[in-house]
Amino acid sequence: MFKVDFFKILSGNIMGSILNFFNMLLLPPLFLHHLGEGNYALWIYTLSIASVFSFFNFGLSIYSINKLQILFIKRSVLFNTVKNKLISGFIFINLVGLLTIIPLILLFTGDKILLMLMSIFIILANIKGIFVNLFRSYKRHHIGIYINNTYSLLLIIITITVIFYDYGYYTLISSMIFLVLLTIALSILLLIKIMKFNFHINFDIKYIILTLK
Repeated sequence: MFKVDFFKILSGNIMGSILNFFNMLLLPPLFLHHLGEGNYALWIYTLSIASVFSFFNFGLSIYSINKLQILFIKRSVLFNTVKNKLISGFIFINLVGLLTIIPLILLFTGDKILLMLMSIFIILANIKGIFVNLFRSYKRHHIGIYINNTYSLLLIIITITVIFYDYGYYTLISSMIFLVLLTIALSILLLIKIMKFNFHINFDIKYIILTLK
């Protein structure tokens, strides 16, 4: 069983590396060729500003998954309680991040709508991360890797299609938001079906503060 899981994880990681390499190698020249230096510079500039919202991860995603994996292996009765508190807190922190978009947009000198959509995408990508990585807590790490690889592949296909046919930035970022929402939904459905995942809001601000510390 260990060998099977090892090769599943290894093959998934290799595929992920290939997709990332393909992404870095192909997309920048494609952007430059079809959109020009100015438009590509605007995209990178806006994305760099929006990426500040990845800060609202606070490393909590990685910590949560590691802690839950330990509790699951130990068959601890605290697993579900801790899981609900960590996920509730993580989502709350990222929703607070969404509220901080407003003053940032007011100060932004570029395309404000594009910045808003990119910021929403980054926040949703944070949330996607914790649900996809939850499979590792249940000792099904390879499923999360396969989901991430599928997400990356579809993201590359969408980006190439939108750029090649010149559908514009708004179509691209809207498609990216739809894809990340779809990935979150798929992850939750698979968690429910395969791992009998159950979740309810259990927001404990003291617990989250202690966890962040």
